[in-house]
Amino acid sequence: MQLSILNRCRSEKGATLVEGAVSLSLFLMLTLGSIDLSWLLYQKIALHFAARFGANAGAVSADPSCARRAQIAKTEAANFLRGISLLYDDTTTKINPVNSTPTKVAVTIHSDPHCFFLCHLWFGATTTETLLSAKTEMLAEHGCS
Repeated sequence: MQLSILNRCRSEKGATLVEGAVSLSLFLMLTLGSIDLSWLLYQKIALHFAARFGANAGAVSADPSCARRAQIAKTEAANFLRGISLLYDDTTTKINPVNSTPTKVAVTIHSDPHCFFLCHLWFGATTTETLLSAKTEMLAEHGCS
């Protein structure tokens, strides 16, 4: 009789250990996944604000040169991202149409997601396409040449 009680206690301890391991792994996956998702959303919002900040800088610039305005927009967007220590891949600035009023200043920023934990499982470790991008267009008050 005492032997069967001891065997039953041992089997329940093993089941409890397995249940705990499964529960803990699911909890950690959900927690780390929410941290990764939050970081991705932060990157997307930061790219959007950097593009907006760069386009605004190019639009309000009083410089009559379109090339100089495009450089100002690109530099300001890069400085914004550098200020918050966010890595990015490419910044494109475009001013269209040249020699017309109003002039449109467009800033586009591309970035690959920089993740901590589960992002590579979601997107794949060999993803070559850019997954995060932001584009902002603003009208300049003064035309450029």
